[in-house]
Amino acid sequence: MIQMKQKYSSVGKLSAETSAASSAPSSASPAGAETGRSAVSIFTSLLLSFGVSDAVVCPGSRNGALVHNLWCCQPQLSVWPVTDERSAGFVALGIALRTGRTTVVCVTSGSALLNVLPAVAEAYYQHVPLLVVSADRPEMLLGQLDGQTLPQVGALQPYTPTIQLPELHSEADAWHCNRLMNEALLSTRCHGGRPVHVNIPLTPPLFRFEEERLPEERLVLEDFRPAPAHLEAALQEVAAARCPALLIGQSRENVSEKVLRLAKSGRVVVLPELLSNCPGTARMNALRNGHLDLLSDIDLLISAGGNLINKDVKERLRLQADLRVIRLEPTDAMPDTFFHLHRICRTTLADFLAQLSAAPIEQKEAVVRTNALLENTLIASADSIRASADTKVLRRDTIKKLTDTTALQLVAEAVAHHGIGSLHLANSSVVRNAQPFFDGGRFPVLCNRGVNGIEGSMSAAAGYSLRAEGTALLCIGDLSFFYDVNALWNTRLDGRLRVVLLNNGGGGIFRHLPGLSNSPAHEEYIAGRNCATAEGICLSYNCGYLHAATPSEAAAALQSLLTVPADRPQILELFVS
Repeated sequence: MIQMKQKYSSVGKLSAETSAASSAPSSASPAGAETGRSAVSIFTSLLLSFGVSDAVVCPGSRNGALVHNLWCCQPQLSVWPVTDERSAGFVALGIALRTGRTTVVCVTSGSALLNVLPAVAEAYYQHVPLLVVSADRPEMLLGQLDGQTLPQVGALQPYTPTIQLPELHSEADAWHCNRLMNEALLSTRCHGGRPVHVNIPLTPPLFRFEEERLPEERLVLEDFRPAPAHLEAALQEVAAARCPALLIGQSRENVSEKVLRLAKSGRVVVLPELLSNCPGTARMNALRNGHLDLLSDIDLLISAGGNLINKDVKERLRLQADLRVIRLEPTDAMPDTFFHLHRICRTTLADFLAQLSAAPIEQKEAVVRTNALLENTLIASADSIRASADTKVLRRDTIKKLTDTTALQLVAEAVAHHGIGSLHLANSSVVRNAQPFFDGGRFPVLCNRGVNGIEGSMSAAAGYSLRAEGTALLCIGDLSFFYDVNALWNTRLDGRLRVVLLNNGGGGIFRHLPGLSNSPAHEEYIAGRNCATAEGICLSYNCGYLHAATPSEAAAALQSLLTVPADRPQILELFVS
């Protein structure tokens, strides 16, 4: 446990509701007896002891004491001010994705809390350790027409329950507060990471700057030891299968090398999606371009990771009547994505690959032959797709119109030449259209695919960039960009965030939905047709602005976007058709 004995004389005293001397907790303490600790100071002390390094804070009066205390903890704790709570939630999510550590987002009472719900849902499905801390009015004021007051306990369900800290009137309350905060912090680590909501009711006066130092709070430690892997039956099924395949959806596990070795071994067909952050994504790209029949030889599917981008592959596997599916699922969930679930292994992909590599699995000649046929066909098809796209790009000097796909290929070319630290893809068209042009495992590729919503794409990338090494490059469509434009309303952002905005005047994905074009409401009411541009927004938020409307202009602008130094985010707007 970190011993917090230093005074905060350089930044001011801590905010506290009480300031009496501390004593050992006792269940026999009389109600109303003073305690030397406040809920705010207990909360702050345990954050530091737990190793929390980042807190995103939003303006407000009721949470002012919380924000002040977090601010006092700098530089041990990095505090990021974000005004818009919806954006703040996704900024915190982006930071957590980069650091892998529990990240705080602190909001005031009332509707402010409700605005973080989309980010909480995304964190829930992506297993991201997010700690939402909300200040609250005293419970007695609920339903009394008091300002900024609504029921906050359970407001973020079903994605996370609420842990409500008590107001402190006794040492028993202080013990209870300590236990609950320990429980909340440990809960963020469950199931590989999850969001947790802590609600703190506060009674005025909120600001009594009487505490010189944080209390030394008891920190409960938790050891994570992998349970013995009971995977013998699953490994036997892999050995007996005619053609086993490993399909990997969105993942943050660092297993690129293990997946590459498995693919080279030829024992299992490896099908990683781009968001798996594993090499070999060309195979999945080929499958969705007219080669779904190659899946018919697969009789055993090992499913790992989160959501899949490739809808066609998912639907094709659902129709395969003789398919058996083994799901690698470290949580207590039971996703039967392909409708043929046969076995669930409560393990991580990394642990399964370790066991698989050590297993004495002898493959039959038919398995080797089938694997070779599948992989060679897939790779050849992917090469053909890339070559076709290359031909179009090589003719860019004669092409007057810039399309979504041409733009993304130009982005891929620029990235390959100049390099980036991470690639961020927005929903919905961008993440789909980008797949043929990027391969996993070269740099982190991220997308809010937990819920697949368009909100928060830029905020999450912005949060990631705050802790990034190198350029965080975001490719985003116009609806997602303008919907989340408050992400740029952040004074702490710098030139590490670079944005490619594909502006086609509306939601491009809606133009490909069968039959929708027959509706008179198609363009304006469903697809969100607009004529907005980002130039004025960039001026308002002090961001650099570039634009292009032809392939040749885009190629030159991309070079500038990725190479020119800047101390604020840079946006390249590509007008595409």
